[in-house]
Amino acid sequence: MTARPDSAPQDLTITTTDGTTLAATLYGANASGPITVIASGAAIRRRYYAPFAQALAERGRPTLTFDYRGIGGSLPGPITQFKARMRDWGIRDIPAVIAWSRATYPNRPLHWVGHSYGGGFGLGLAWNNTEIARALSIATPHGYWGDMDKPERYRIGALVGLAMPILIAASQRLPGRIAGTGEDLPAGVAREWRRWIMARNSLFDVPDLPEVRHFKTMTAPMRFLRVADDPWASDIAVQRISAEFSNAPHHIVRVAPPRGEKIGHLGFFRPRFETSLWPTALDWLDQTQP
Repeated sequence: MTARPDSAPQDLTITTTDGTTLAATLYGANASGPITVIASGAAIRRRYYAPFAQALAERGRPTLTFDYRGIGGSLPGPITQFKARMRDWGIRDIPAVIAWSRATYPNRPLHWVGHSYGGGFGLGLAWNNTEIARALSIATPHGYWGDMDKPERYRIGALVGLAMPILIAASQRLPGRIAGTGEDLPAGVAREWRRWIMARNSLFDVPDLPEVRHFKTMTAPMRFLRVADDPWASDIAVQRISAEFSNAPHHIVRVAPPRGEKIGHLGFFRPRFETSLWPTALDWLDQTQP
């Protein structure tokens, strides 16, 4: 795909209310459509979503990608010294991105494309998710390891329950090759992620996390894409997380891999699916009905 001059990416920074600087990239800054934000999955850099962001910009949408604190361009120093929890991404980082989007494009609808964490936990914890007009959640699970498809649930159960604490203690981070994303996680983020994965009700029973109430303030139409060969975001996992957005009109659409292909948890955003999987998703964002 050849980018038009007005869709060329521009790097920028967004500052959160606690003074953390987030690295971000804006595609199609001068496009006239809705401002669209792509929120990453856990431990995935924003650059992974560049082809999809470019496709949105080519359809006339200014599109923003960003790195959560401690990830990619939002890691200011040694990861072993970086202090953060996974909740910070949803409580502080995502609200800052929403606020920046509304301030920069005040007269546009704000559309959200969330992958995994970015379409579930992160979106639900954000106090200002009421600013969003439409949300597409892709490969977004509830989080509990026991909801994953077999046999992956047993591998993750053993990895997260037994091996992860040892790995974090030994290196003061979670190596990306272990997380399955390629990007290392700060220790505090990884420890909290582990607690949410191991708990039957994930983060929803955490006593010191009152921000889960914001799942109920989300009222925009939501579409959840359940990728058929994704063992993490299984049928039950997607059903459970979508139900938490109880005041948002939402529905689940099952996405099957093209013949001879695999999608998995990470694959939807790969350029090879530009003509087979992306059009339906992009068309839904352009609709005005749930």
